[in-house]
Amino acid sequence: MTRYILTSVRTGNEIDVTYDDAGRLWAVGLSGTYTDDEHVRTWGIMPLSIGAMRQLVIKGVTIREVPADLTFETFYGKYAYKVDRAAAEAAWGKLKDSDRMAALEGIAKYERWLGQKGTAKLYPVRYISKRVWEWEELKKPIAVSR
Repeated sequence: MTRYILTSVRTGNEIDVTYDDAGRLWAVGLSGTYTDDEHVRTWGIMPLSIGAMRQLVIKGVTIREVPADLTFETFYGKYAYKVDRAAAEAAWGKLKDSDRMAALEGIAKYERWLGQKGTAKLYPVRYISKRVWEWEELKKPIAVSR
């Protein structure tokens, strides 16, 4: 199974698309608020094969392949600060898959940013609840000293 998440830049609505091992459309899930017209248009553009999905380009929509493993174990292992596991796991469970992807991708940027700031690393539950991966400071290029 291969999954993709399509996210509208304008509304934040998401479409979760799954293809089976043969590359055929298996499931589609919508999250967010859709008008009737948006709902009909969404189904009209849905690629029936994984090959067509890989070529899909829609203005104002980000398309990301979902990593095979978005489990808490993956996050906790990658975050490498083993404090208050139960609270962190509960917070992780409340995230949408697109947020889990962004959280995992944001760990490396956060750690580089910490190295420059000399700031203490947040507990895992605080990283999740504060949505650190969305901080504007992490989106800026990191200065390289020579």
